Amino acid sequence: MFAHAARRGLIEVNPVSKLDRSERPRVSRRERPVLSPEEIGRLLEAAAPRFRTLLATAILSGLRQGELLGLHWRDVDFDHELIHVRTALDRKRRDVPPKTERAVRDVVLMPALADALRQHKKETTFNRAADYVFTTRSGTPHHAPHIGLRALKPALEDAGLQPIRWHDLRHTFASLLIAGGANITFVSRQLGHTSSQITLGIYAHLLDGEEQARRTREMLQVMLGGYVSGGVANQTTTSDD
Repeated sequence: MFAHAARRGLIEVNPVSKLDRSERPRVSRRERPVLSPEEIGRLLEAAAPRFRTLLATAILSGLRQGELLGLHWRDVDFDHELIHVRTALDRKRRDVPPKTERAVRDVVLMPALADALRQHKKETTFNRAADYVFTTRSGTPHHAPHIGLRALKPALEDAGLQPIRWHDLRHTFASLLIAGGANITFVSRQLGHTSSQITLGIYAHLLDGEEQARRTREMLQVMLGGYVSGGVANQTTTSDD
């Protein structure tokens, strides 16, 4: 806020810049709520049929809301199992470039989601390459401020889940990748972050989680367990001799 005021000429200097590093206020990151696989299943089962594939794509692609609503059929690459993020929808429902250069990316398309999208394409009358994947009944893209109220909120309530924001579906995707063992660079690229440091800052707590600890133990055991146990056995044999 002070930096903005200084740039606008409302104040002469940012007073925070005069503070020592130890004196500056620190930003604390709250842990983002994410859905477990079981909760994802409950949410999708409770979702209205016309919004089920929309919610599934939001959860299983990690697209920002504008990227999701601005998705065209030409961007869904069934042959190579990818979603090409090339445009986003702004608040006036116009196609605009994605948020940053790194936001222009290819996101993995899992087979089950590809099947759901194929079925959705068969059922909708708006299935040409230039048409939006998710539309209103008249073929226009959804209005971002309304989609959470119409699609997400009722599904959460019917599923008996705690309220979450639409953006938390994106966090859920990131948590699924990390729980699956994806490295932070890959996660960052899938999310379209400008750097891996941003991703690490947001999701570091997941990397320290119980699942990651279990995977690390298993990895180390597979890679080096034989050498360690063999060395211990040799030491024992030598000692006995």
